Amino acid sequence: MASAAWLRVFDRFWEFSVDYSRPLKDSWRLVRNWKAGLDSSYVTDLEGLRQVMTLANGHTYGLVPRNGPHGTEVVELSATGLRPTGTRLDFGVHLFPDGSVREFRQRPNEVAVYTRKLSGFDASDNPHWGAPELLASVSPVKPQDPYYHDVPMADGVNEPTFPETESGIVVFFNPGKSRGMHLGGVRVGEDHWAWRTSHSGEWTVNSAGAITSLDGTYELGRGVQYLGNVVTVSGRDIIYGYHGEAWNGGQADQWMHYRDDGLFIGQFGAPVYPEQNRTVAHAGAAGNAFNPELVTVNHQLYLWHNDEGVHGGVHRWHIDGVSRMKTLETEIEP
Repeated sequence: MASAAWLRVFDRFWEFSVDYSRPLKDSWRLVRNWKAGLDSSYVTDLEGLRQVMTLANGHTYGLVPRNGPHGTEVVELSATGLRPTGTRLDFGVHLFPDGSVREFRQRPNEVAVYTRKLSGFDASDNPHWGAPELLASVSPVKPQDPYYHDVPMADGVNEPTFPETESGIVVFFNPGKSRGMHLGGVRVGEDHWAWRTSHSGEWTVNSAGAITSLDGTYELGRGVQYLGNVVTVSGRDIIYGYHGEAWNGGQADQWMHYRDDGLFIGQFGAPVYPEQNRTVAHAGAAGNAFNPELVTVNHQLYLWHNDEGVHGGVHRWHIDGVSRMKTLETEIEP
């Protein structure tokens, strides 16, 4: 959880500091352009820094895509600029705040998530990781289960992430086209679903093209080609993105909010249609917003994401009221 008033925000290679205590339009300050000095291999369609973390040695690292094989490269954000470490991470392998990296393996009827803990640094301050350790798994899995399958894959758009909530739930998400459930949770160290939710189905859309059935359903129809992107967590809150490229002739731009016990909280966002979104990114609407980040600042929840529709910069949602939610429990007699 972040508690400082000033936090780092990255837009491609630009770094900003953002003061959450000020109105959004007055809160930004450009800190640095980290692209300076990089060679052309770092210039890609989805260029920029991802998953920036300060690790145990006090140095800050991030991941960047690079022309060539799938995956990302680990770089250090040093005083003199971005320093490549030469370490590449495969598709679907991500860096986490504790310095570990996480990956998944699929076998017939089984999905397993492994973690490799940070083991130290070499003389050049390049991080190293230990052997894979099993974090959570599901066996057997069925086609309708919410694991990563039947997905039109794209680097940096819909890679599996498997984040962990503060109560120890590893979150599984299927951003693809399968029928069934698309979000699930497995408790750390266990081998079965704690819960599954977000069933596939069809939304109700009114004459203006707005979605009126805001119940967490995962839409499969209306011509959609690329459906979901990634799931992200902060504390016990889970939000996944459904940018829905080509959905209904535009982009769906929907966000699904759940608690880490599987409880549905809300669905928000506004569909983007080309004829309505040619020159400005309207509030609440962003085309192909597939790079979300969920953070908690001063006990308030914020969602940041990109806008590929009109390249309208970085969007921010303030998800109000989360800190005031309460859970009521009662016993049910058998």
